[in-house]
Amino acid sequence: MVFSKMNEQVLQCPYCWERITILVEEAMEGEWIEDCEVCCNPIHFKLSVRKDGSSDLHYERAQ
Repeated sequence: MVFSKMNEQVLQCPYCWERITILVEEAMEGEWIEDCEVCCNPIHFKLSVRKDGSSDLHYERAQ
């Protein structure tokens, strides 16, 4: 069984501006929608992983 590392990311909700935390798995490159834990509005996330292993997490209001 292979386990990948989980990282806790603290960010600001694009709706209510409260600080929220999400868990991001390094191997879960792609896009997903997750609700804000404070105001319950949908947030669109996009995780890109570079060849060197570093990653970028972008998020915005879901359309």
